[in-house]
Parts: sequence; C-alpha cells; structure tokens
Amino acid sequence: MAVRNPVYVTSGGQIREMSTSDVENVQARARYLYSLNPSVTLDYVSDTGSLDAISDTRYKAGVANVSATSDPGAGSSADPTTTSISWDKIDQSSASVSQITNTDNISLPLYKDGSNDLRAMTIADFYDTFVFPAVSTLTVGSTGAQQGGTYFISTSTSVDGSTLVNANPVFRDTRIDQDAFTRTGIPETPDQPETITNYYLHRINGVETTIERPMLALSSGNIQRFGGTNFDNVLQNAIRYATTNETGYQITYNINGSGNNRGTGMANTILTDVTFTEYYYKANVNSYARQQFVTGTPSTADTYFLKINQV
Repeated sequence: MAVRNPVYVTSGGQIREMSTSDVENVQARARYLYSLNPSVTLDYVSDTGSLDAISDTRYKAGVANVSATSDPGAGSSADPTTTSISWDKIDQSSASVSQITNTDNISLPLYKDGSNDLRAMTIADFYDTFVFPAVSTLTVGSTGAQQGGTYFISTSTSVDGSTLVNANPVFRDTRIDQDAFTRTGIPETPDQPETITNYYLHRINGVETTIERPMLALSSGNIQRFGGTNFDNVLQNAIRYATTNETGYQITYNINGSGNNRGTGMANTILTDVTFTEYYYKANVNSYARQQFVTGTPSTADTYFLKINQV
C-alpha cells in the first residue's frame, strides 16, 4: 500500500513515469467522473428528510378579544406568542457500489519498482495514489469545479457552475410582518408572516480534465496503454466505492455537525427588543375589539450550515 508513479507512453513512444502534475490530473479526472454520477446524493423531499430538521421561529400577534356589546377592557386580549415551523427537506442517500477487481493483478496501471521492473499497482496502491487524494479535495469547504458532484446552499436559484436540485427552498426564514397589522383591521389574523430569505440546494458541476493514460499489462505478457473509456470506468468505480465504503473517505452530510460548511448559512431571524402593544378599535355599535401587536428589531437567533464530512 503506497503512492506510486504509474508509467505512460509519450508521443515519441517512450515509457516514462508520471510526474506529480500528471498524477494530480488523474485525481482531478476522478473528481470529474464522480460529478457525473455521485454515489452520495442529496435530494429535496417534502418532509422527513434524513438530515436534521431545522426551525424557523417567528412571533405572531395575540388573539383578539371581540365583543358585540362593549369595550372588552384594557389588558383583556391575549399576549403575542412565538411559533416554530420545522423544515426537514434534505434527504441523503448512498448508492450500493462494488469494489473494482484486479484479476491476476494485471487490471491496474503499471509502475516501475525498485529494480526498474514494471509491476501492476495493487488496489490499495490505486486508492492511495489517485482516489483518496481526490476524495479529500471533494470534501473541502470550497464550492468550485474540483468539488463536482457535491452540494451547497445558496440564497439564489441560479449559481454559475452548479445545478439547482429543486425549485423549492430547503429552508425559509420568515418573521411577523409588522406592517400587515392595522388598528382598523382588528381583529387581525394573528399569524401574518413575511418571507425574509429562501435557501436552495445546489449540486456542483464538474469540469473535464485531460490526462496521460497509464500503461496496462495484458495476460499475454505484453503491455499497452489503457483505453480511455476503460480507464475512466475503473477510476469512476473506485471513487464511487471509496466515498461509500472506505473508512475515513466516506462522504456524508449533516446540519451543524462535523465537517466543512457548504455554502451560505441558513439564518433563522426573529424580532428582539420586542414590545407588545394593545390596540382598541370600535367599528360600530355592534363591534368592539382589543388585540396586541408586536414590534421589535430583527436579529439572528440561529444559523444552520450544511456540512460535508469524511468518515
């Protein structure tokens, strides 16, 4: 189990070891191939997603005290209260992936050993050289093309270099609409919210990388260059398997747990420095009412982050 420098054939027909940048290009291609068919996916669901639920909390006005005969009296109306809306819209799933096979130890790229002989990489070598470094780049906090196939949160429905998972928000921050309540409107509906911010789930698009294709041993004892599709299939299978099965490299997502933040935090804002004010209104001789409204200053009560982690 080690990092190897596989060999490839130059345009002039010479066998050479891959440089560090050549190996890094293969790692980048592994990430691109992952972006085409990620093994760990997040989806929007209407309810009961597998990630933790998060709450949008807001004030609502008190229930009005209405009388058809006389003023109900000062202090007779109910106090405003808070209400919390649970958002449980993100669901994670992992594909079932079988590990690549290395039939007769000749199915993986060749490298030069200490005696300058050509040997095939073991599966462990292949993972150490190409796959594990690729996964570690997928799970950083950045949301560029090198994190293709992974997810982040944005307040926009359109972000360059990514695909919107669903047009519905995975979280909505609301507050009581202070301007919606009027004295002459009593009795007002207590819960009249306004949307402050919607938050949406996106998946990052990958960018294709051109690579030097390594050499492969044949059962006949000859060697040849890997076919492009063949090598891509091996590389894609390996990174999909690692992200769902290899301890320390399995990708998982959570809310406010371990790992790196992905995208903007989802803010739950609420009014602070709150004042409850009771208003009296007489519409006519058959309608008297008192109701308490809420005024205050917006502030952030909670911030929820989508996290990506390797376990």
